[in-house]
Amino acid sequence: MVNSTGELAVTLSSDLFAHLRLEARRLRVPMRWLVASMVLDTFEPKIEFELESAEPHAALA
Repeated sequence: MVNSTGELAVTLSSDLFAHLRLEARRLRVPMRWLVASMVLDTFEPKIEFELESAEPHAALA
């Protein structure tokens, strides 16, 4: 059985870290929110594709 803690480790390049730090300050949001949105944007298209392909298609009904 997999023990899921709901946490994810992310490694950022020094350039990306610096850019995100500046953006977080400019937007006045925690930097982890920007990182989380990048991770979500990476997985979201796959999730949407899986949901769409699980729905029955009118042509097949």
